[in-house]
Amino acid sequence: MTVQRSRVSDQIFGELRHRIVSGHWPDGHPLPTERQLAAEFGVSPNTIREAIRALGALGLVEVRQGSGATVRLTPSDLVASSLGTVMRVEAVPLTDVFQLSRHLHERIADLAVERATDEDLERLARAGNAEPAADGPGNARQVAAFLRELIAAAHEPLVAGVAWALDRLIIESISAAYRDDPQGLIPDLRAIRGNWGEIVAGIRSRDRSAARAAVDAYYDAAQSIIDAHGELSSVRTTQQQWVTALDDLSVGRAQIL
Repeated sequence: MTVQRSRVSDQIFGELRHRIVSGHWPDGHPLPTERQLAAEFGVSPNTIREAIRALGALGLVEVRQGSGATVRLTPSDLVASSLGTVMRVEAVPLTDVFQLSRHLHERIADLAVERATDEDLERLARAGNAEPAADGPGNARQVAAFLRELIAAAHEPLVAGVAWALDRLIIESISAAYRDDPQGLIPDLRAIRGNWGEIVAGIRSRDRSAARAAVDAYYDAAQSIIDAHGELSSVRTTQQQWVTALDDLSVGRAQIL
């Protein structure tokens, strides 16, 4: 397949993206080598490399030095990537992000009560019972791990993508506030872990009211962390210290998580 010379890399990017989203190359499938694709399209390997780099920026492929590119088509991560880009452009207040996250996790609790399997509950309980880490970033990663298992238990990809994007931004933002004192993050994050057992118990007993109440208690505890750091209340997602987290979010990475 030979393409026209105008905007060559854009045309190749569009064709490769179509092959991925149409299922021609499923999740986990390795892309042909740059040399193979260059021969197919009649262009240089550098042009192929540019197109693949754009696919990576969208979170459609993972590129590893020496291993080539592999399709990474996880619906929740695709939604997270797009939402991170929107928040980066629109200067969303962090307080709005937090409130939307609360509402979404209330809905997630409802869905988990209805849909969580025994395996989901086992993974959620295991994440919730993990021994607290010895450092601030480690505790932040444990919070993220618990929230990700909670989201997964809802079995709703669209909600999962949005909720995970918000969770990552909030955790990264709070961690940024403790950058000069990472150990100071430990007691605050451990305090919010106290609600995890009640969340698991509410879902396990299929008690929607109990699960929602536990999620609200978790968010009340998290709100107290934000209130304790005045700078978080006025943060917008375009401020420099949060730009890196959003840029990483838009390409499927995170500094802490």
